[in-house]
Amino acid sequence: MEITHIRDTPRDGLLSTLIHDPTYDLTDDEILSLAFILFIAGHETTLHLISDSVFAISEGAPFNEPTSLAIEDFMRFFSSVLMTKPLFVRETHDRFRQTLKQGDKVIAQLIAANHDPVRFENATDLQTDRRPNAHIGFGFGPHVCLGMRLARLET
Repeated sequence: MEITHIRDTPRDGLLSTLIHDPTYDLTDDEILSLAFILFIAGHETTLHLISDSVFAISEGAPFNEPTSLAIEDFMRFFSSVLMTKPLFVRETHDRFRQTLKQGDKVIAQLIAANHDPVRFENATDLQTDRRPNAHIGFGFGPHVCLGMRLARLET
């Protein structure tokens, strides 16, 4: 197992730091779980955002400067994270003509929210110069995707 090897042979890198720094005090299972989460966060979101963006451009999507605006609308339009993990309703209230009771489990469809015509003018169009662009392509609040900043940087 790689963790055992790194434990026996310290080296530079995140896993070695997690294993050898006494402030972390993590079990092998915790290190493995954290490494998996970081791998997914650093790989999946970036992979999907880049491939979806390249596909859109190859299909004739407008690509205007500055590039950072285009990336934001690619994130909104394709939503690398399609839905949230299950969330729990904190207090009973009516929303979307439904009664949501305290403790109910809900899953937010982020791609649907990012194509909401009430929030986005021409919501079904890819507009690489869209301003403002308050999309939730990587989730929101405490549940935001860990790979969001890396995906922006690498794209």
